[in-house]
Amino acid sequence: MPAHKQEHIAEAVGTSARAIQYAFRRHHDTTPTGYLARVRLERAHRELQAVDPSAGTTVAAIAHR
Repeated sequence: MPAHKQEHIAEAVGTSARAIQYAFRRHHDTTPTGYLARVRLERAHRELQAVDPSAGTTVAAIAHR
């Protein structure tokens, strides 16, 4: 997650970007960027498992969602 987005989120909730990073590290044992990557990969994994192979959906199509 780009730093400027973290700053916007921090401003919206009335805290600092560093406080958000610290909270993610404490609660999720990762950074906000790492958490976002994990969530995206888990979603792609679920979609790949659920797709019907004969439907023509490609890995690339799921990756671009």
